[in-house]
Amino acid sequence: MKLLIKFLTDIMTSAGEEFGKHLGKNASNALQKPPKKALKGMVAVISVLLVFGVCYLGYWGVQPKWTLSNGTLTISKGLFSNGEMPDYQFDKPYEVEDENFGYEILFSSVPWFGRREEITSVIIRNGVTHIGAAAFAECKNLKTVRIPQSVISIGDYAFSDCLSLKAVSLPDSVRNIGAYAFNQCESLANVSIPMEYDREHVDVWYTYDNPGEIKEYAFRQCINLSHADIPGGVAVIGYCAFDECAALTDVSISPNATEIGSYAFFRSGLTDVKIPSGVVYIGWHAFRNCQNLRSVEIPNSVETIDMGAFQDCASLESVEIPDSVKYVAQSAFEGCSSLRSVKLSQSLTHISPRTFLGCSSLTSVEIPDGVQDISNLAFQDCSSLVHVEIPDSVKSIGIEVFRGCTELSSVSIPWDMQFFPWDEQLMADSSETQRRHSDFFNSGDLDSFDDTTTVIRRPAPDVDAVLPSP
Repeated sequence: MKLLIKFLTDIMTSAGEEFGKHLGKNASNALQKPPKKALKGMVAVISVLLVFGVCYLGYWGVQPKWTLSNGTLTISKGLFSNGEMPDYQFDKPYEVEDENFGYEILFSSVPWFGRREEITSVIIRNGVTHIGAAAFAECKNLKTVRIPQSVISIGDYAFSDCLSLKAVSLPDSVRNIGAYAFNQCESLANVSIPMEYDREHVDVWYTYDNPGEIKEYAFRQCINLSHADIPGGVAVIGYCAFDECAALTDVSISPNATEIGSYAFFRSGLTDVKIPSGVVYIGWHAFRNCQNLRSVEIPNSVETIDMGAFQDCASLESVEIPDSVKYVAQSAFEGCSSLRSVKLSQSLTHISPRTFLGCSSLTSVEIPDGVQDISNLAFQDCSSLVHVEIPDSVKSIGIEVFRGCTELSSVSIPWDMQFFPWDEQLMADSSETQRRHSDFFNSGDLDSFDDTTTVIRRPAPDVDAVLPSP
């Protein structure tokens, strides 16, 4: 800035001297015919001033206007702004080691960051469409915030570490909540959104053209959050969005949601969950370790329940997997020790490893006709299991599938079902007839069952049928 002022001063001085010389020589014609050199200098000055003025007004015109009075920060859009607050640069504090003492360095480009400890409430005026990244991060005394209907997105870290923030009311216009947006807001007890939607507008605007998303870690470690209404514009609940929200007992998921991301509600306090119709994918460990979860309603739109989705939900008592589900991944219900009954999808062709391992309260299970293989440890340690139906469609069964099922006294298996792994040497030393009728083959003694379980191989439909080769 100093160099620019000096440059303009030099030009104006030079132009003034030229004009003065010319005026002394020919005073009568000075004003009518000023020298070319003086004119060029004056034009240069005016041009630079114009460019500088446009740049100055352009920059400050798009910046949000703000005032801070008595703890209330009021923000409105800039004169030439489209309503989007900038995404600010923000570096978390870190310690610099010194032999005498340590100290913190903290950097932020947020205009009001230096006065953040004064801020107790925030009012965002209508017209603002985007709350910038890190806009209110580290405002540890912020208690309330008012967000208008014009806001459609909230940037990353926007309210991160606002330790005193107790409640947030998000308008139904919001369709994107950034990563870590409310991360570690330890006092946040309620997140609410008006549940009145223009369904047709929401479908077209959000779900088909521009699906909304609550991004990763958005509400992570909001340890006092007890209730959340997820707005109708949100289609995807992102990775770890509500991770470690231990007090979260109730959540209303957007009716337009299509995906519940991995670890979305990991270690949360949910007690009952109704997944809305329209969700097609439940991600890795989405509800894992929800120790208080008693019931879950899975709609007929879900196609995939991914690995560990409900693992270690120790209070879950029953589950019905609708026929729309084509794949249930490894460990999906592992460790659900209170699970007493389960209805499997008729569309399944494969039961993954460890799917129901450790479901010690499960008493019976019916394998759907259409399942072709049951993988390793699928029902291991289901110690209350007394009955299981294995249909003729099952062609193979893995190791230790029913190991630890101490109450399972007998089980009937298809005549041609194979056990894996094969004892190749033993099978090679046996004739085909022996393989078909030997105690070895009929007992199922290949580590798939306990020794106390009698395995009964159903007779072949044709007496001349030949068992498959190993």
